[in-house]
Amino acid sequence: MLEQSIWIWNEPDAQPDSYAEFADAFQWDGAAKITFTVCSDSNYALYLNGTLAAFGQYACYESHPVANPTDITGFCVPGENRAALIVWYYGTYCVGKAGVIYEIAADGAPLCVSGTHTRSRRSRAYRSGERKVITSQLGYSFWYSLPDETPWMTGEPDGFSPSVPVDKPTNFTARPIPHLHLGARVHSIQLGSPAQNVYIFDLQCEHAGFLDIAIESRKKQTITFAYGEHLVNGRVLQHIGDRDFSVKFTCNPGVSAYMNPFRRLGCRYIEVQCESVIDIRYIGLRPTVFPMHRTTFRPLERLDREIYDACVHTLETCLHEHYEDTPWREQSLYALDSRNQMLCGYYAFLPHSAPRASLILLSQSLQPDGYLAICAPKAPGLCIPSFSLYFLFAVDEYVQHTGDLSLAAEVYPCMTTILDTFRAHYRDGLVITHWEGKKYWNFYEWQPGLDDGSIWHRAPDFVRDEPDLILNTLLICALMHMASVARQLGKPVEPYDEWAAAMRPAVHRAFWDADRRLFRTRNGTKIPHFSALGNALAILSDVAAYNEAHTIADLLAREDPLMIPASTSMRGFVFDALLKCNYFKYKPIILNWIRSTYYKMSRAGSVWECEEGAKAFGNAGSLCHGWSAWPVIYYNLFHEK
Repeated sequence: MLEQSIWIWNEPDAQPDSYAEFADAFQWDGAAKITFTVCSDSNYALYLNGTLAAFGQYACYESHPVANPTDITGFCVPGENRAALIVWYYGTYCVGKAGVIYEIAADGAPLCVSGTHTRSRRSRAYRSGERKVITSQLGYSFWYSLPDETPWMTGEPDGFSPSVPVDKPTNFTARPIPHLHLGARVHSIQLGSPAQNVYIFDLQCEHAGFLDIAIESRKKQTITFAYGEHLVNGRVLQHIGDRDFSVKFTCNPGVSAYMNPFRRLGCRYIEVQCESVIDIRYIGLRPTVFPMHRTTFRPLERLDREIYDACVHTLETCLHEHYEDTPWREQSLYALDSRNQMLCGYYAFLPHSAPRASLILLSQSLQPDGYLAICAPKAPGLCIPSFSLYFLFAVDEYVQHTGDLSLAAEVYPCMTTILDTFRAHYRDGLVITHWEGKKYWNFYEWQPGLDDGSIWHRAPDFVRDEPDLILNTLLICALMHMASVARQLGKPVEPYDEWAAAMRPAVHRAFWDADRRLFRTRNGTKIPHFSALGNALAILSDVAAYNEAHTIADLLAREDPLMIPASTSMRGFVFDALLKCNYFKYKPIILNWIRSTYYKMSRAGSVWECEEGAKAFGNAGSLCHGWSAWPVIYYNLFHEK
């Protein structure tokens, strides 16, 4: 794969947020199959004879480069074909060197390959070095200037020079999932009349894809497109703290059409800010669609169908190169978020290639300290220790739903490393919460006392060097999943079973409150802290005795005010704990909660990050968040029995 090609760039020592263009050509006899194979840091778009033919580097680490093969035969013409390749180097978040390596082949025989002979230049239309950050996870915005473009894609390239070689790994693996494809253009409707050259457009529900526009202007001007999930006082909320949800486009006089093939936007609303009046021919998104099929199941009752459809649409919108927490704000692969999404996806979609690929990518994020990075792909740094445990959950659940043991075998060393890391914090039968510095965020969920007071402001009542209920019960559950994986792989199970068995009485002694008949979240606080999440995990980990579990289940079912309720992201643990205690008793209670909580979300067509919706986190709450799609699972389960 790519044996005759080398990594190249247009210049040495490229700076972050750089766009480079590469021009090549090849002859085609009209008979052979033509394949384009590429790996780029960080993203690419191939135009063949002026038409977009391939796009979308699979998200990967520089140490594990992924080659992306695409059949481009349908874009070729007999005779000479011009290949125009644009590569955008991010240089942020997951840091690697700028570079691209490619091959165009006819039935496997190379027609042209990347090398120092390849002509290249810095892009004239895409502005390099702007470095305007949308969010810390998404990275940079873009600015495309149509007047600065030249007809290099179809005519003789101007200003191109030989490329320079780049030293990057060549241990390529094939793309683990199919390429995304462009869906049908999603048109928008204009809301009201423009005021002060500001136009508001509504896509009518959340979508994720490439900005796609055609406008007519009397003059050259720069237009800002702000995008978001909701409106505040009739405007898109472009600025939220230091986040800036906007991109720029400079048009020509007359009609200008443009579609950006690099930066995927997630939004419902688009705000157009102009210097002077324009005529908007169309504005919308071209969805970037992961190729999978919905299963045929849908609930019978109308409200249940609407909720179910909103959840499935959310899951679809949050899946591209990997599972994403949200297509609007971050587009990141988190171990917790993706675990929830995978569980839902096993019921909602076929086939199951996405979970496998995402789990491998997560395993590659393993840091020197033995924890997974906060998300993937990302350079070592901030992490949430508990999220590493969800990775063990997800691997076992993947095997249970697919029967694919090869994935478990591949990531098993990563799983053992994670457990070894937690064992280093193990004292007197409990795991001690002891992580120094801002590198570690002891987050469990977005509820008081469970988010560590946020990443920047540590909870004032949180005592370090103390165990807590949630981390210890999560570890026991992770050991149960690890034992399941080990058993299926034919590996020793006893170390995991014995460790879990030793922890259960220690956790019970440390956190059981006999007076309240509940488990405390932690002991190092002046006021006892009880959480629905912690008590649900006490049931699922078998820490709670039989009678205790049933008492707790009744309190969970009626949402006893003594307990901090579980957020939407963690409701699955509560539901599973209830069903474990008494399936038929708690099934209608779960259904009623889903209907009452998700009704409002279903009106918007997607499900939210938390029940507060957009108002959460200073108006940065996501309205399309896959970790909340739990109803997909329980509608299916209840239908089966």
